Amino acid sequence: MAESNHGARKAPLLIRLAVSVLLLGLILYRVDYAGFAELLPTLSPLLLVAGFGLLLTDRVIMSHRWHILVKAKGFRIPFFDIVRMYFVSAFLGLFMPSSVAPDFIRVYLATKYRFPISDALSSVFLDRFIGFLTLAAIAFCSAVAVMLFSQTIHISSWLVFFTLAPILVALLLILTLQYDIPPMQNLFSSNRWITKIWTVLSDFRLSITTYKRHMDSLIKVSIWCIINHIIQILTTYTIAMALDIHTSFLYLCIIVPLVSFVTMLPISLAGLGIQEGAFIYFFSQMGVSSQGAFAIAVLIRIVMTLGCIPGGIFYLLGTDPGIREEKSH
Repeated sequence: MAESNHGARKAPLLIRLAVSVLLLGLILYRVDYAGFAELLPTLSPLLLVAGFGLLLTDRVIMSHRWHILVKAKGFRIPFFDIVRMYFVSAFLGLFMPSSVAPDFIRVYLATKYRFPISDALSSVFLDRFIGFLTLAAIAFCSAVAVMLFSQTIHISSWLVFFTLAPILVALLLILTLQYDIPPMQNLFSSNRWITKIWTVLSDFRLSITTYKRHMDSLIKVSIWCIINHIIQILTTYTIAMALDIHTSFLYLCIIVPLVSFVTMLPISLAGLGIQEGAFIYFFSQMGVSSQGAFAIAVLIRIVMTLGCIPGGIFYLLGTDPGIREEKSH
């Protein structure tokens, strides 16, 4: 029985691994390696370094967003420790099967500062949610702008709907949070784990609703989210320019969010294969060659991985972000 349960737990991971391997295999099979090799001499190291710098800047701004939400709860975690937690979680996330794993690592690290788990969960969730909603808004507005005003870029109507769908999902979630959770834990009072989980979820919802009293913080986070997204799009644009591949920044305002949304789907190992395939597909729609699109996708993956190195350094130093705070009490 124990072996069957263990196998059942491993099945989702193995399925995701299989999907990633299959997608990467298909991508590598279709690559024109001769054409890919011809692109390498055109690579601009300066622009590539600039893209890497933009990525690191993006991570620091993400940390600042979360810091605003943490402070709104009345907790004072040093900003440097927030940055360190963000980088450490991103580094450890490289070895996790899910793209949301870094978020749970951040929650865990935040509790080291006696930050209640419900507040840690709500701050991380709200940071993600506002980021999701603003990213969808950028994609939708850009898609509408392209359809109405662009003479050179043509997109299909289904792409506009695809950018609108995340906004509808977000609005549905907002409406759901308006209603009280019924005390269903009474039905499972004999199971202490279900009761404990239900209590955490109820506290989480209550913690989310208290942010209504901090609209100034929510507005600040929303503005920083938009800045974050512009930097992320600019990073992709810079990497493409590093390969001497010219793309429309406005079109990237559509496809970068869409790639992010597709990568969030829990069907591959940390988005591996999904992200690369999506970039190749969307860039090919702009007339970029398959080897050019592949080169951009590979460089984006490399830059993102290298951007986790500071987290690895923090982690290897062996100083948990919460230890210093605990010792001071």
